[in-house]
Amino acid sequence: MDIWKQEEKRRLERNNARRIAFHKAMSLWTEECAQAKDEGRRPGWARPKLRKLESPIPNPVVDSPKGEEAGRNGDENEDENNEDDTGNNDGMQSDGSVEESLA
Repeated sequence: MDIWKQEEKRRLERNNARRIAFHKAMSLWTEECAQAKDEGRRPGWARPKLRKLESPIPNPVVDSPKGEEAGRNGDENEDENNEDDTGNNDGMQSDGSVEESLA
């Protein structure tokens, strides 16, 4: 848990540094736009974009007790056993392709 907290803290610091750099670039761009407007021209460079930030690191999960599987309800082959929820088993897939039967 301590390792996760340290890594999460580092991730937040990197994201904050990225935001600060973006705001600095944005202020420079705003100044450039104002100067370009005064001179009757377009800005020399495109508006800076805040790129994707690092995603949060998943929290560590305590192992479940032996014999229990998290998220399972005993229907391991549910998708394989069910043919079609509507009862229409004409062999046609939703994308228009034809399902080949093994029978």
